Amino acid sequence: MTPERIEEIKHYFTDEQLDEMSREYRTMPTDGEGYAIEPEYEGMVARGNIVKLVSDVKTARAALEESQQRNGKLELYVKSLEFNREDTQKRANEKLRERDTELGEAQQTIARQQQTWKKLRDVVSTNATGSSGEVINDYDIMLNIMDELEGGES
Repeated sequence: MTPERIEEIKHYFTDEQLDEMSREYRTMPTDGEGYAIEPEYEGMVARGNIVKLVSDVKTARAALEESQQRNGKLELYVKSLEFNREDTQKRANEKLRERDTELGEAQQTIARQQQTWKKLRDVVSTNATGSSGEVINDYDIMLNIMDELEGGES
């Protein structure tokens, strides 16, 4: 049965009407003087069936309301999970952007340092006397240190 159909037939009888019907069919009919009239067997069976049906309708209605409440809670829970997922995704994207920015900045810094190193090495290399028997100067020492540093990195 669809939810639309349930809503359509849900209020054929109110709870008060069902209670009144149940009371009416549980009580024995009386004559004009207030004495109970013994109904026929079929009448008693019908009365019992009506009372049982009223009870079943009330039980089903309570189960329907409980189910609808549970569905409402589940919908709220799902929305909460979706919000949390979206929020977590936003934070993860922000962290990723921050790391990308930091990585870009670090790569730029490395490139600048490499350029500075190359310029410094060129200056030192130009001013070094080399191993041609000349007097070793500070540039020769620095060039040797730079060679060792570069050799240690690779």
